Amino acid sequence: LFPDAEIIAHKDVAEPPAGGPKEFILAMSNMALPKPVRDFIGVAKEVDLRDVVVTKPNRLLADGESLELNLGGVPVLIRHVGPAHKSSDVIVYLPGQKVLFAGDLVFNGLTPHITSRYEDAMRTYRYLESLDIDVVIPGHGDVTDKAHLVKTRKYFEMLYAIARNGQAAGIPA
Repeated sequence: LFPDAEIIAHKDVAEPPAGGPKEFILAMSNMALPKPVRDFIGVAKEVDLRDVVVTKPNRLLADGESLELNLGGVPVLIRHVGPAHKSSDVIVYLPGQKVLFAGDLVFNGLTPHITSRYEDAMRTYRYLESLDIDVVIPGHGDVTDKAHLVKTRKYFEMLYAIARNGQAAGIPA
């Protein structure tokens, strides 16, 4: 929708999904997914995406790379912080406004998930918690606050402890 804009992304998402957004949604609709996901995809299939042209990012961040920008007098930090939710996790932080755009590192009202090693995800959440923030814009759900970051990290710590205890007891996954 913004073909002339600078689009900044992590190198792992340099290429859009094969076939474009409509084909991606249709392919997902054929997978064995939980009912809420199938319901969402059903709604998404109703949106006509045939004319959407996916514009590739034109500025790619390497692993751990940061950009410090000044946009209209507002300092902005864009930083690759993954892997946690995915290898391509990038945040946008406005230190003057104490606002964090967390993307899918934060789900508010939905069950969060990570695809990385537990230790990598914990490093990412501890970094986010170290930032001076009042407002968190999650990837999913309502706007929230820093306390929700702590809640998310503690959720993963709880899951990890349960999994380790189960593994130690010989309980299969």
